Amino acid sequence: MIGQPLAMEDVFSFFLESAFLGLLLFGEKRISRGLHLFAAFMVFLGSWISGFFIIVTDAWMQHPVAYERLSNGTYAVTSFWGLLMNPWTWLQYAHNMSGA
Repeated sequence: MIGQPLAMEDVFSFFLESAFLGLLLFGEKRISRGLHLFAAFMVFLGSWISGFFIIVTDAWMQHPVAYERLSNGTYAVTSFWGLLMNPWTWLQYAHNMSGA
């Protein structure tokens, strides 16, 4: 289940960002200024959301929450929302994105 945030990051990174980045770069003279501004905003939003899911995974590795240890010695995440709302995530995300 810890791979779920990384899969979500891939979706936002490769689909959302790349589609609007292509529109932003190659459609500059073909689309209106408003649509060009919207494409720029979507690239911005996609990269910040993508960064969030990467930080979620890293924060869980640094400060694991919402998990249980199984009898075979592995760990399983018990709550996806607990994983996303890890308090450590918000500190790391603010630190990372303010430096970006």
